[in-house]
Amino acid sequence: MCSNTAQAGATFGAAFKTKDKEMKKMVFPAAVSALLAGVTEPAMYGVTLKLKKPMVAACISGGIGGLIVGILQVKSYAFVTPSMTSLVQFISPDGGKNFLYAVIIFAVTLVLSFVLSFILTKGESEEEAVEETELQKSAAVLTGKVEIEAPVKGKVISLTEVKDNTFATGILGNGEHFKKGALLLEFDIDAIQKAGCEIQTPVIITNAEGLGGVTVENERLVIGG
Repeated sequence: MCSNTAQAGATFGAAFKTKDKEMKKMVFPAAVSALLAGVTEPAMYGVTLKLKKPMVAACISGGIGGLIVGILQVKSYAFVTPSMTSLVQFISPDGGKNFLYAVIIFAVTLVLSFVLSFILTKGESEEEAVEETELQKSAAVLTGKVEIEAPVKGKVISLTEVKDNTFATGILGNGEHFKKGALLLEFDIDAIQKAGCEIQTPVIITNAEGLGGVTVENERLVIGG
């Protein structure tokens, strides 16, 4: 409960702090999704991780909320995704204050995360200054053609063809930097396919503007590494 609630609060904090209209269009729906449905992927990958400081706020608030939950031994009596609309899962069949504690902790975590995120998140002018500096550094270091190594073997497809709306719509703009050849994880691709799950693997470029744009060669076969 505390983790999802903290993500919602931090995202709302960032939404009220930013003056970017395009950013607001993305942030508010992500925050509402996390708050009412407990679906935090748009909020986490599209906002809090992207802006960094809201994620710090969410971690602090979620940690404090979780600590209080542990101290008061708050229990859930149903297996559902934690959100504001599913707080009834904390109603004990035997009565007691379990539900009251859960509601209070929910409110405290949400407000604390919102306030911390609002304070820590940089304003529009500050964000633009940081982005401009980062782009200048990238432009100074990177010249000529840069090729991105494929993490796995397969066929390159357009982002819009990915069978996941969160990725396909371009909400997720974050990735990690890894050295070539570094083992990230191991998985059984046959088992994943047999389970009916998608095996499309996104490769995300975080500094495309600094590179002068990115060209994707669709339908091209690549070998991992």
